[in-house]
Amino acid sequence: MFKSEMDRINKERNCLRSLVVKGFLDTLNELNKKFENIQKNLNQFLETKRTQFPRFYFLSNEDLLEIIGQSKDPRPIVQHIGKMFEGVQSLRINEIGRGNSKTYEIDQLISKEAETVDLQKQIHVDSKVELWLAAIVSEMKEAMKFKFSKYYEANMTSAKSGKFEKDKLMNIIKMNQGQILITMAQMQWTTEVSNALIQLETTG
Repeated sequence: MFKSEMDRINKERNCLRSLVVKGFLDTLNELNKKFENIQKNLNQFLETKRTQFPRFYFLSNEDLLEIIGQSKDPRPIVQHIGKMFEGVQSLRINEIGRGNSKTYEIDQLISKEAETVDLQKQIHVDSKVELWLAAIVSEMKEAMKFKFSKYYEANMTSAKSGKFEKDKLMNIIKMNQGQILITMAQMQWTTEVSNALIQLETTG
């Protein structure tokens, strides 16, 4: 119906004559109802996707539709990663295979400062984008937990004594991500303040 009406208007090429046609208003009203129904169903579909992966709430409908439409290819999706993951600007994507059999795996997070975090497990990209994005969230947590643990084992003994050689301190700063350095410094500060307060209470 819509196509036939558009073809008729295109052939008429006169605005008044093309619109003043018996039953045309009813046609427009019917089309408007169909568009409203389509919009309602689309919103329900997008809400379902957002329920499955809440970080989709940070995206507009247009961005989310683009992501869903290209779910098997993560490369176009990368431009939206920063909206869903604060501090993450890009992903390292590995292509596997060729042609129609090509698949993708993600194994690294990259910040805008070019800091990188290697994931403990590679994320296989499939058609359900909300699932592999959720897997990134899970593996991101595991990767950061591992890095915090390694940092603590390697450096917190020296931190407890309050002694860091300058060269070692600079090496620690170069080798670790800013998030880890800031968080561990805050933990150390909190520990030292707590110990000072306990000692003050004991001696007072």
